[in-house]
Amino acid sequence: SPHSVCTGTHTTPTRAMTEASPLLMPASTSLLATDSSLPPEPAVPWVSDLAAGRLQMMFFTSLALFDMVTDGLVFADLVLEKQWPVLGGCLVAMVLFPQFLTFAFLRANGQKSLANVWQVALFPVLGFGAFFGRDLTREWQKVALFATCLSPVPLINIISGWPHGKPPLATGAIWFEVAEGLIEAPCSAVITLYACFLTRKVPSTSFLASIVASFGSTARAVDKLNQLGAQRGFWNEVKYALAQLPDVMLRIIFLATFAFLTRPFGDGSDEDLEASKSYFACLLIVTEFVSNLAYLLALSPVKKEGLTLLSASMLIGHPPDFSSKLSRGRNSHRVMRLSQTVVLAWAAVALQLMSQDANKKDDRIEMLMDDYYLFMMLMISSAAVVAIRGFIELFLERRKQTKQEMASKFAAATAKDDIILARFLAQVDGAEVPAPAHIPLGLVQAYAVSELSGSDQMDLLTQSNPEAVKHWYDFLSQVYGSEVVGREQVRMAFRKWKKDTQVRHTTGGFTDYGLTMTTMMEVQLSASLGHVKNLIVDLDQLDDEVLPYLQANIPKMTVHGFRPLRFDIIEWMVECQVQSLEWSNVQGGDAIAKLVAPIVRKAGTLVLRGNCIDEEGVKHLCETIRESETIQDLDLSFNPLEALGALRLSEAIAAHQSLRILRLHGTALDPEAARHLAGAIKSAPLLEHVEMQSNGIKDEGVSSLSEAIAGSQSMKLIDLTDCYVAVAGVKHLSEAMSKSVSLGTVVLMLNKIGAEGASVFAEGIRASTTISYIELSENVIGDEGAGHLSEALKTSTSVACVGLRDNGIGPDGVEKLSEAIKKSGSIMHILLQDNHIGDRGARVLAEAIKLSTTIQTVLLDNNLIGDEGMQDLSQALQKSETIVTLGLQWNEIGNDGIGHFCKVLPYCKSIRTVDLQYNQIQTAAMEVVKASAWRCPRQPTVLLAEREQPVQLISQAADGPPQMTSMQASGPSVEYVAA
Repeated sequence: SPHSVCTGTHTTPTRAMTEASPLLMPASTSLLATDSSLPPEPAVPWVSDLAAGRLQMMFFTSLALFDMVTDGLVFADLVLEKQWPVLGGCLVAMVLFPQFLTFAFLRANGQKSLANVWQVALFPVLGFGAFFGRDLTREWQKVALFATCLSPVPLINIISGWPHGKPPLATGAIWFEVAEGLIEAPCSAVITLYACFLTRKVPSTSFLASIVASFGSTARAVDKLNQLGAQRGFWNEVKYALAQLPDVMLRIIFLATFAFLTRPFGDGSDEDLEASKSYFACLLIVTEFVSNLAYLLALSPVKKEGLTLLSASMLIGHPPDFSSKLSRGRNSHRVMRLSQTVVLAWAAVALQLMSQDANKKDDRIEMLMDDYYLFMMLMISSAAVVAIRGFIELFLERRKQTKQEMASKFAAATAKDDIILARFLAQVDGAEVPAPAHIPLGLVQAYAVSELSGSDQMDLLTQSNPEAVKHWYDFLSQVYGSEVVGREQVRMAFRKWKKDTQVRHTTGGFTDYGLTMTTMMEVQLSASLGHVKNLIVDLDQLDDEVLPYLQANIPKMTVHGFRPLRFDIIEWMVECQVQSLEWSNVQGGDAIAKLVAPIVRKAGTLVLRGNCIDEEGVKHLCETIRESETIQDLDLSFNPLEALGALRLSEAIAAHQSLRILRLHGTALDPEAARHLAGAIKSAPLLEHVEMQSNGIKDEGVSSLSEAIAGSQSMKLIDLTDCYVAVAGVKHLSEAMSKSVSLGTVVLMLNKIGAEGASVFAEGIRASTTISYIELSENVIGDEGAGHLSEALKTSTSVACVGLRDNGIGPDGVEKLSEAIKKSGSIMHILLQDNHIGDRGARVLAEAIKLSTTIQTVLLDNNLIGDEGMQDLSQALQKSETIVTLGLQWNEIGNDGIGHFCKVLPYCKSIRTVDLQYNQIQTAAMEVVKASAWRCPRQPTVLLAEREQPVQLISQAADGPPQMTSMQASGPSVEYVAA
């Protein structure tokens, strides 16, 4: 039921398919487009991601501080040394304006409060207050003016981001960087360079350092805004910032040169230099700002916050790439600006040439070419680079991003709580809150990230999809228990829902969630909170148009059902970072192998049981396994691989080198296939677990596998259940056991090796120092075979678990095994179900339990044990200090046996579980068992059930006498289980 999803009890039955259906449907576009086309940056093995992030923050913070320091030095020099207060005022205005503009912008977006205004006002208030309010010496005046250009924002950002290696989005660090880099840095560089032109001298060290620092800060800010929201490493930051330098240097040098060439003509006197106004340059900047703002206003269908900041940033840069709509005009904007630069430059030069005769003392062109030749050449060469790149890109068609891609970017911004980026995408590009089929998954994700993000996106959804908002209100009303109306009640209802989900997860530990159309929103919230460890997807109950909008990081996904799927659904699974995928029994054939290829490249575990994948499907799957660097657990059981499929699989495993677990139950393997897989075992350095149940491997195949196991340094488990292994095969395996340095578990169930095979197997036990678990159930070894094994177990120091179920072992065989249990220092678990040891066998086994210092588990189900045997075993439980579990289902124990058991139970020192189901015990004995269990210090669980007895559960409360209840509480318990 839908309710059971969030209580951890959801189960999804696998639907038997009688007809094959097409699995592949063409998809017109890919839903999960990346935010940028940047190539992945190579990882530095000796530097962690955290350390790399901190180094990156330190570098760029140092760059910002250096820029501030040089601006402060230039400001003090302009005002006090050169006596140019107008230029100095312009410089400090350009330093402070972007900080206050950014603060106002962040406050309008809910990321700053008035209490944070000190971050931008502290140093200007102190500096100007000291300069104008105190009688300072000249040196302290310089310090006061220098301080006005400083800001604590970079230091605040690096401190807040130090624990995680990046500044949190809530600080608005990125927007301070963009504003500083695209408004303050270029304007200060233009003013500084313009001041240098006015002096008609080579720039001083402080002036030159300020200009160079501004070049770097501006180039980085241009690239930062261009790729807003993209995650990049340090070297990519530097590389792509350098790519912006030609545009930046051209623009800054041109504006300073244009301002100098078009300023009013004078005679070069001090009074003339003091009147250093350049009206044409100011008019040019104001005109461009207004045109940028008009351009953005024409594109923006909703709110206008932030467009002023973006308009100012485009004075130096171009329309940013993070916006699909703006990026389409990027190339034409570059060419238009370059053309404008050329035209205005020639106009300024022509104006100078025409006026040269009248102003012989003011030959500006000659001065620029003589004293500032380097800057002029930088401007010309940058113009050439920009022209070539601009005209090339002008003819390259920019692909228009689809609505699905915009939705993906919008959801990614929401997941990172980048409210401003989400608003830009919505205002400029028209990105919508995901609400397919009126299911507001986007709102659930947004509210889970932050209430501010949720409220913002609910406003957007109200305009674009009122039906989804109604669905949201109805859903929250059910959660809240009353009708939800208004923004405040939405927040309160969501808080309650979120708290209930967290409490349910904390108290119940539920990690498996079933996904259907009725549970989409609950799964979205649980996934957003990190609670979903295994997502159970029933494809037959889902709308595949809705599924990709579920935003989640899901470690494991179990897929059921059989229906047509598009590739974008698989891409969604990849985007969810699925590490483990189980898609079994859908009988999809080779199409399944093709379809899951993208997941195999990223996942660690892949289970494709019973999908009719044959040789051709294995071919496609193996090609993908070779490319994968993560796959470690592969299960292809119950697919008809046969020999050719095994050959291809073994080649892929050998090339992959990382596989650890391989399961191939019932895959039609023969001796030839076993030979191929043996080669994989030899070649795979990490392969440690191989299961080949129910295959026709036979002795010849076991021979090949044994040779590979003997030479493997990693093999820990080999399972050859029901593989037609006879004595010859056991001999090969025994030799491998003696040579292996890692093999710990050997499973040979259902192979009928008999007593002779057991004798051969015992030789391997004697020679091995690593074998810890042997499983020989259903092999008809009898008492004779048990005797052979017991002799080997007496001397073994490694075997901890022995499985001998249904082997025809009687009292004589158990007597021999009991001697091994007494003398062995390693046997902890012995499994003897479905034999016929009787009371005599129980007696000798009880003596062994008393004397053993290691035995913990003894399973004796269906062994003809009666009351006498129960009496002996009860005494053994009293004496033993190690026994934890005793299994006695389906025996002949009656009330007398239970009586002996109840007498000793209070004195048992270690027992925790006794299973007495399906014996001849009457219901009346239960009260006695309960009272006895209550007095036992270990408070054991005792399982009782009569044959054909109705379900009944009796449990013991921890703080009172035994009571009839419907749930098991802490403390000792006696349970009646359905027959």
